[in-house]
Amino acid sequence: MTNLHCDATNCGNNKQSYCCRPDIMVGGPRAHASTQTYCANFVDSKNSGSMPQNTIDRNSPNPSLDVHCEVTKCAYNEHRSCNASQIDIRTMEVNNGQIKTECATFKNRSGHSGGENSTQNSGQNIKGSPLGGAMDSNPEFGSSDPNFLNSSHNQFH
Repeated sequence: MTNLHCDATNCGNNKQSYCCRPDIMVGGPRAHASTQTYCANFVDSKNSGSMPQNTIDRNSPNPSLDVHCEVTKCAYNEHRSCNASQIDIRTMEVNNGQIKTECATFKNRSGHSGGENSTQNSGQNIKGSPLGGAMDSNPEFGSSDPNFLNSSHNQFH
């Protein structure tokens, strides 16, 4: 079990910066930086008409949960499970207000943290393009579609 802090306060699974699910999946199998990862269980609370599927109890935040990971280049990934003691999921706005999640704890196996290539200070993605460019999409699918974040590829239900 991993301690998880999540700043996706607009997620239907989030309460008091904790997830109410028993587990989450961090996606981005070919990610080389935190900006290429995402929480596959993010559910925009504005777009979800009912309680999200697979939650324990919407009123019971779960500070310690299983974190499954498909990010093969992350140093914390052991057999598709995260072994970091603390994980931070953060959000940013891309493509005219769409929300993108990312695993801020990502650490590249080559020794570089995701923060070195992240968008936090530069306002650009790892290729130097402005946020919302083609590299802000899921690298597994290579989509530059501005509606990609709302597509079924980014949701594991």
